[in-house]
Amino acid sequence: MDNVSSAQDFVVSAFGLTADISITALTGYEYSLDDSTYSSTLTLSPTSGTVASTTIYVRLTGASAGSPSGNITLSSTGVTSQTVAVSGTVNVLPTLPTVSDVSYCVGETASALTATTATGNSLQWYTEAIGGIASTTAPIPATTSAGTTTYYVSQMNNTTGCESDRATITISVNDLPVISGDTSVAAGESVTLSATTTPATSG
Repeated sequence: MDNVSSAQDFVVSAFGLTADISITALTGYEYSLDDSTYSSTLTLSPTSGTVASTTIYVRLTGASAGSPSGNITLSSTGVTSQTVAVSGTVNVLPTLPTVSDVSYCVGETASALTATTATGNSLQWYTEAIGGIASTTAPIPATTSAGTTTYYVSQMNNTTGCESDRATITISVNDLPVISGDTSVAAGESVTLSATTTPATSG
């Protein structure tokens, strides 16, 4: 939902008019004279009683799921109203796939990322939050150095082609612990060891 459709069009012309042509609102649709600026209604004003051939663009608003249909009505004072039948389908967008953040140590062997989809959907992997090129192959994070990396994944309905928003997966790669203290000890002596770690930072 919330994604408009491609436009369809029809042509209007008239003569002998004494008033404007009004194109009334129809739930689920919007109109344009240039396929750029759209509105729920349109008005065509005649010149010397004539409206020259004018292309009217029509598209689904995508405001809500369903199958909106009906007649677009064109009317003007003193003439018979004309109608144009339209119908369409607005499919529901899939929800976000279920994901979890992942942590590794430097040099650890990483596995391909995973996410849970609904039945009938397929995963689309991205390295960008917006735009970019989708891959159906899950990425395998690099663990050669400490830091954080972000991946994004959506799910696409295999029947309708509708794609969800993108869920975020953060990969944290942490430095190996550093052990400090005496490096040698004689027989019978005791020694205290300590270890520190450095949290992963965004790369």
